[in-house]
Amino acid sequence: EKTPIEVQIMTSEMEIKTKIGLSSHVSYKEKHTKMLKSNNFLDYIMEYTNTLGAKKIAEDFIGDIKSDYLSSLITVLTPSGEKVNIKKGSTALDFAFKIHTELGLHSSYAKIDGVWAPLSRVLSGGDIVEIIKDDHKIVPLKSLEWVKTKKAADLIREAYINNHNISSNLEITYGRQIFEDYLNNNQEYREIINERYITKSLKLLKYNTIDDFYIALARKEVKLNDVLNIFRKNDRTFKKLEKNYRRDLSLTKVFEVDKQMNLNLNIDRLSYKIHDCNPIYGENIVGELIPTLIKKERKILVHRSNCYKVITGKEQKPASFIKIDWSNQRGIYTSILTLEIVAIDRKELVKDVIGIAYSSGSTIQYIESKFIDDDEKVKITLKLKVRDAKHFKKVLYLFNKLVGLDKIRRI
Repeated sequence: EKTPIEVQIMTSEMEIKTKIGLSSHVSYKEKHTKMLKSNNFLDYIMEYTNTLGAKKIAEDFIGDIKSDYLSSLITVLTPSGEKVNIKKGSTALDFAFKIHTELGLHSSYAKIDGVWAPLSRVLSGGDIVEIIKDDHKIVPLKSLEWVKTKKAADLIREAYINNHNISSNLEITYGRQIFEDYLNNNQEYREIINERYITKSLKLLKYNTIDDFYIALARKEVKLNDVLNIFRKNDRTFKKLEKNYRRDLSLTKVFEVDKQMNLNLNIDRLSYKIHDCNPIYGENIVGELIPTLIKKERKILVHRSNCYKVITGKEQKPASFIKIDWSNQRGIYTSILTLEIVAIDRKELVKDVIGIAYSSGSTIQYIESKFIDDDEKVKITLKLKVRDAKHFKKVLYLFNKLVGLDKIRRI
């Protein structure tokens, strides 16, 4: 019919640009404007170009958009009810970065449907998500494993690179964080191994530099437990230090008693044992003198001041109980305490309990749950490692927010 037609030949990248750019047809724009606005696509493009787009080459820019946005989406809600569309499989931390870069970088933990949750929690459609932030801290480099969108990962990397106190090689920085986190969670080794010790042992570990060692940690090519086993097998100095430290860690550095008491009782050596009441660093404590077979040696049984043994024992043998205090060596003492939680049975109750423990910075040693007879409640027994009384107070505060909680007590 000799009717002219227009044919456009373009790559998929060009097609995306024409759909949102000045060269797109008015009719197409009118047809798709609502769709683009409804999923915040234009907002995403503008925010991306303002933060990272200028630093990306075209291929990477389009690739990131495809990965982060042109895929299956789910809708979650802010506490105020605002809808936010995010990539399916996104975590609470991805959501935080979607809201605002600063919120993402300073995220501490999340609340999902009113329940405390880690930032790594994968979101489901319809979740109500609230992010709690800490302006004094930035998310750890480990959070790169928590995010699913390239934009969030790039923003985390950029934040660390822009910090002048941090190496531009993120694998070195990440490996150093892994090393420090291990020592923080295993205080008994802080006085044995450090960066200086590792540097001296590089030949044994088969690394050229300390940075190579950190990179191997970051890439998960080696685990610190494996490193300790190498030292145990090949380094006599390490074996001796470890043995001596474990022997010295018989709590003698953790507690302090009145020196005059030692003189009055003519005691040469004191040793300590923790009572079943399991005091936490910072709590009020009382010591109970226990005779030993060695004449000038005494053992002190350490109680919480409100322990039933102290209350009844002081009436019967008041001279056996003495005043003791915590030393300033708080880092070498951690407590394993047991909590008993009773809550209304519901889906993902145990999962939420684990999430709260994680959010509080505690390490779970043991968890068990069972139904209470003739009741729609569940009793959860939880053993946690806590640092001190202040940390325990935070743990209790978070657990008291548990949805459906009936009661909680320390055993």
